[in-house]
Amino acid sequence: MPTATFRLSLLGRCELTGQDGSVDLTSKKLMALLAFLACTAPQAHSRDKLMTLLWGSHFDAQARQNLRQALTRLRRVLGDDALISTGESISLQPGVVTSDVMRFQALLANGSREDLNEAIDLYRGPLLPDITIPEEAWTEWVDAQRLRLEELALDALVRLGGQQFEAGSYEAALNAGNRAIAVSSLREDAHRLIMRVLAAGGRRADALKHYEDLIALLKRELSVEPDPTTRALAAELRISRATAGVRGQVRSRV
Repeated sequence: MPTATFRLSLLGRCELTGQDGSVDLTSKKLMALLAFLACTAPQAHSRDKLMTLLWGSHFDAQARQNLRQALTRLRRVLGDDALISTGESISLQPGVVTSDVMRFQALLANGSREDLNEAIDLYRGPLLPDITIPEEAWTEWVDAQRLRLEELALDALVRLGGQQFEAGSYEAALNAGNRAIAVSSLREDAHRLIMRVLAAGGRRADALKHYEDLIALLKRELSVEPDPTTRALAAELRISRATAGVRGQVRSRV
């Protein structure tokens, strides 16, 4: 059984922490190999796949030697039983390494307001921001994972904001919406959340101004109009604003 448990931070920073503090893996490719195994755990991967991932531009013999040395170094750091080697397949022993990516995804699967809050706090930035490996297979994998995790974080922010809005926590909901568009300014569901919060707080003019700014943004960046749901919300807010204005005029005459 594993003799130690390590924590791996991959979102917004790269750090391996053990019982005695931070662990220096000395090599970006070693960190990349551990990150890949941790992010895909408990899945096992062939040696050929790992060779292609990190040493695809090398001759086969050199790539195989590099992988063998990297696995030896990982065992030296994590423990002799940290890696499961079955024939040509390699995987991480369960329980040896926990990662913020694994925790982030587990929290999102639960989906409560508390879980979403914790998940959003865990998402400190893109996956493996400091790791650049000039191999096509690595670039394809890490770009896809960065996009996937960013979308999950954005979904979580919008879901959390919606829950906060329904609970009447308008300031917190507005903050969630603003955080979402800070990451991706083209998320219309986040913009709709902001519009709803502003309107619910009596700021219909600000909500409609936000919509006008969104129209300009989408035209400039994508040459498209807001989608039907967003346009319907804006129409609803205009009617609501006009109705409120008429009511105000009536009261002033009375």
